Amino acid sequence: DVIIVTAANAGNTAVTLPDPFLLGFASGDFFDLINGTTQACVIFPPTGGIINGGSANASAALAANKSVRVYVLASVSGASTFTTLTGA
Repeated sequence: DVIIVTAANAGNTAVTLPDPFLLGFASGDFFDLINGTTQACVIFPPTGGIINGGSANASAALAANKSVRVYVLASVSGASTFTTLTGA
């Protein structure tokens, strides 16, 4: 799946990933996230999720005009985990 951010400003710079468990995703599936704006944005996991080994519900940064591939490591109800690789 692809998620594209096309508009952002100082008050609108966050994206919450869909819950892979609810979508039927499995380990190894991924999202490509493209920030096509001039503003950095933050990526939040679904509630209870973890990105890059951080704390539950903690965000990861995505710079302006950059993309990232977000891999599903574990698709678990309320506790999915992800890892990101730059340059999707």
